[in-house]
Amino acid sequence: MDFSRVRSCVAFGTGSGEDELEFARLLLRNLQLFVAVEVDPDSVSVLRANLQFGRLIGVQTTIVETSLESWNGMDTPVDCVLLLNVLFHVKPTDRRVFFAKLVAHCLNVGGFVVIVENESADASGFMRLMKRLGNPEYRYRDIEEDMFEAGFRLVRTRSIAGRRDLLNPSDDVIKYLELLLRGAVSHDEIRSAIAEIFSQPEWCTYNKRLAVFQK
Repeated sequence: MDFSRVRSCVAFGTGSGEDELEFARLLLRNLQLFVAVEVDPDSVSVLRANLQFGRLIGVQTTIVETSLESWNGMDTPVDCVLLLNVLFHVKPTDRRVFFAKLVAHCLNVGGFVVIVENESADASGFMRLMKRLGNPEYRYRDIEEDMFEAGFRLVRTRSIAGRRDLLNPSDDVIKYLELLLRGAVSHDEIRSAIAEIFSQPEWCTYNKRLAVFQK
């Protein structure tokens, strides 16, 4: 992909920003402005430290502490939007509203939207775990259809396969899952579901989809 035209980028649900900053550093070589949108205060603290370490030299950086759903947009449209492992947390109705907002107000003509997501609710042990714990059914192809409906075209896609073993999760992992599930499932229920799913080696994997869309 040629991202040489990208001067400005906004990334959503960045967490600590490791993946987004690395993507920008390696691929967005002419970047001048990077905006991170993240709602979790602890993640924002780590993200702020990562930005201070000079991960994007010569780039103006800003953090907006809000959710994707509550984001009010930019004063000036941007050239690129990063949605790396975040749309799984967004309700389909909110997702469609957000895509329409990108087209109408937030993205320059010819701008890119980069999405990385799990293929489906059965694409990995983690996604099976979330489904077991009550998270709604999930399919990447629904996201793709919503992007087409909003007016985007798909310009590049590829599969990403890897390994993720949560059989012996740390307390931080359990807290993260409790946060995702909004306290609807107990600590013990999470650990029980993890033990059941990740005791099967074939589910200690993931299958994701990288997709680049253009306005």
